[in-house]
Amino acid sequence: MRGLLLRGAGYRYPGGTAPACAGVDLRVAPGELVLLTGPTGSGKSTVLRLAAGMAGRHGQGEVMGEVRVDGRDPAALPPAERVRLVGFVAQEPHDQVLTGTVGDEVAFGMESAGLPPERVEAAIPEVLARAGLAVPPGRPTGALSGGQVQRMVTAAALAAGAGLLLLDEPLSQLDPRGAAALVDRLAALAEAGLAVLVVEHRLEALLPRCTRWVALAEGRVAARGTPAELEPGSAAVAALRRLGLHLPGPLDLADRLARGGPPAGEPGAAGTAGGGATGERGAAGVFEAGPAREAGSVLLDADLPGHAFPAGFGGKGVAG
Repeated sequence: MRGLLLRGAGYRYPGGTAPACAGVDLRVAPGELVLLTGPTGSGKSTVLRLAAGMAGRHGQGEVMGEVRVDGRDPAALPPAERVRLVGFVAQEPHDQVLTGTVGDEVAFGMESAGLPPERVEAAIPEVLARAGLAVPPGRPTGALSGGQVQRMVTAAALAAGAGLLLLDEPLSQLDPRGAAALVDRLAALAEAGLAVLVVEHRLEALLPRCTRWVALAEGRVAARGTPAELEPGSAAVAALRRLGLHLPGPLDLADRLARGGPPAGEPGAAGTAGGGATGERGAAGVFEAGPAREAGSVLLDADLPGHAFPAGFGGKGVAG
């Protein structure tokens, strides 16, 4: 199989009494953008490092199950061969910057794979364009914005021709506009035939654009599905809520309405402190009792005939 295959995969860190992840089954085919999400400490980054062949590369810890990229075990390959299969972008992209200019950074990835100098020099503009980084190769790496550094590191990771791109929380340091631009570029790379796996807990930008999503909890797959399955009131949405993940705003609101109001224990829900219909939000973030109102007075006057979801959320409105 081309792309990424994890079958019963897991990893126990040196000295660990239990695996950080175990029994993980996951496929990412060429042309797919797959989101791997879950709460903090659920094993997402460990799974990504397993996929990159980096989890047990120093001979420590215990790797379990099967990991294959284009049918090969990335952990068994020398670095010069692995960079031709897998591109890896760490959570702190600045930590991966090794050179002083954009062109040198991209060239380093190709040189690591043993490409001849003349081919490296000719390929730099094309590699930068593929990653959507419109800056001259001579631009100092220290002069780039956070989003540009992310794209440069992505370009360097793909420079040797890798067909699988792995990214660890690439949106964590980007503002909403930068995050949306990066997701657009990742979607374009997938549409061009790349297999893309993204670890991310910020779902607003990625969830509507991904091919599939997989959620981890305590190192194991807790839920999986497609964006189209995330209908208000669905079991898929309930599963993400149980994991404590923050849903995109429109989906969050529509799901609450579909379930008859905010989930129990949240501000405004029945049974919370002062959480009746006449409550107002206090400084502490809970609903406190507001001033008394006459019977029959209007609490909320709004015209909400329905809501249209972004592409990827089923496209069904919720009657207001």
